[in-house]
Amino acid sequence: MIRVSFILMLLSVTSFSGSRKGGEIRAFLKLNISKGDNGCRNIFISLAVENCGAESIYVDRFKPAVLKIKKKSNGKYIDYTSNWLYSELQIAEQIENGKVDNNANKVYDVFSGQFTDPVTSKFYNEKIKAKGIYLKTSTDSVMLKSWTRKQFEGILFLKPKESWKSMESINSLPSGEYLISFEFSNSKPDESFHPQALLKKLDLKLPDMIGAYKKWTGSIQSDTLLIEID
Repeated sequence: MIRVSFILMLLSVTSFSGSRKGGEIRAFLKLNISKGDNGCRNIFISLAVENCGAESIYVDRFKPAVLKIKKKSNGKYIDYTSNWLYSELQIAEQIENGKVDNNANKVYDVFSGQFTDPVTSKFYNEKIKAKGIYLKTSTDSVMLKSWTRKQFEGILFLKPKESWKSMESINSLPSGEYLISFEFSNSKPDESFHPQALLKKLDLKLPDMIGAYKKWTGSIQSDTLLIEID
């Protein structure tokens, strides 16, 4: 049985900056413990991200949000995020319906091969598909559709005062002392689809506006939780 014996919020003040006036974003972490049918405790960390500004914004490359976990070892806190992610993929009891996402952005239907989200579809047809003069093969077309799908499935759209929430299980963490936080930045260009020649030639990038949503760039740093697990 996993048991949390000590919980402490180290940093309670959160302040963030964006690239636009009024584009402040806050992030909060909260520990959630529930008792399963077998009597064991299920431990989750919930993340809430809130648009505190007066403008509707979109944050690209945000989803899925990934927590940062450091484990204490020999008096130092060592990054443990990759170990945790691997364990969570392997654990059979990972509770999918325990995740919360009130800003889900399912933009593509794999069966029909069509974009289902109207904003994504309009962007693809007007901005991407219109560049068809550059398409030489079906592979080029698939590449452009994949680029669009990847961008929009990672976007977080937030109206003023609106928040987005997600929940992650940390049941797989072994006994020890951990620092858990959330960090994010989209200030640097996304190079994940380069160096494909076609994408370089088209110089694809998301616009400053998508519908009524202005692009937000910057960094997000949540508070930090110190957790001891017996």
